[in-house]
Amino acid sequence: MLLAPMGGGKTSYLASYFEERIAAKDAPVAHFIDLRDPGSDDPKAFMRSLCAQVCRKHRLPAPTPPQEIRAWSSNDMLAAAQELVTSLMNARDKTGRPEVLFIDALDEAFGEGARFHLEGAGSLPDLLRAIDDLDPEWRSVRIVASSRDAAIEGTSHLANLKKGATAVLNLSDKQHRAADLHRLAHPPNC
Repeated sequence: MLLAPMGGGKTSYLASYFEERIAAKDAPVAHFIDLRDPGSDDPKAFMRSLCAQVCRKHRLPAPTPPQEIRAWSSNDMLAAAQELVTSLMNARDKTGRPEVLFIDALDEAFGEGARFHLEGAGSLPDLLRAIDDLDPEWRSVRIVASSRDAAIEGTSHLANLKKGATAVLNLSDKQHRAADLHRLAHPPNC
């Protein structure tokens, strides 16, 4: 988790890190949620966008979840999550390492007052459930998400995500460098 107050530089920090990764020929797989961009907060759309980016980055065909999973999936949100996780597992098989997904401004989709803030509204729990179902040891993915720190505390499933986070980088604490974000995205056990 990458945390800071509103206007605290989360998006700029990620953009700077992405420039370094692109220069190093390691394009990040990322989605920026921006409420000025209608639809950027729609989890089904951004999971499919992340899936397409993973496939493009690793030159993989569009994913086809196993037959039993497709039959089991009865909603579009969960189907999008399953497609994303399937593409992540295919990338892991090809590269031997987990892919890192970056999601900026997670609270703008799932925080208090956001369109998808209710847990029953889907997506964030669906994505996490799909990862748990298809890759229970989370070997194929690392997720780095940014959020306003105050928004995390006010939303139960975001607070649970923070509690379960491997690491939390709070930009309010000190001056951070891109190396700090790299360590967050690529912990030593990867």
